[in-house]
Amino acid sequence: MASNPAGKLMIIQQEISGAPGTWENLCGINDTTFNLTNAVSSEVRVPCADRSQVVETIKTYGEQGVTFDVSGLFDSDAKGVVALEAARTQTKKKLRVFVPEYGYFEYAEWLIPTITLTGGPTNSLNFSGTFESSGTLTFTAI
Repeated sequence: MASNPAGKLMIIQQEISGAPGTWENLCGINDTTFNLTNAVSSEVRVPCADRSQVVETIKTYGEQGVTFDVSGLFDSDAKGVVALEAARTQTKKKLRVFVPEYGYFEYAEWLIPTITLTGGPTNSLNFSGTFESSGTLTFTAI
């Protein structure tokens, strides 16, 4: 059985400008964490006619958000600086994220609220950051 060199890495891709539907990987990402957050709204219903009845709490789903936390080795080529430039210029990016054995999450826009660069004496520059969904979700199962 052949092994997958990417293992279970979640891959973040950007749509190539001028080529809709064509994607390329963002480079340098080694570790990813997927977060799906559902807001929950509560409504308390108190029976008005008979106060001896049980108070009922109804919960429903509200807004849903997806974030990916990433880290890796900073790559200064054009594909590697995409996230840093988007964060620096506060530009929303059209991205999709591949989750192994599950599918693709694609949003109309992704924000990058946090990027951290860490350097040291070993001549490597590492980064970590967060990608936060915005807009309409398209999910494609595999």
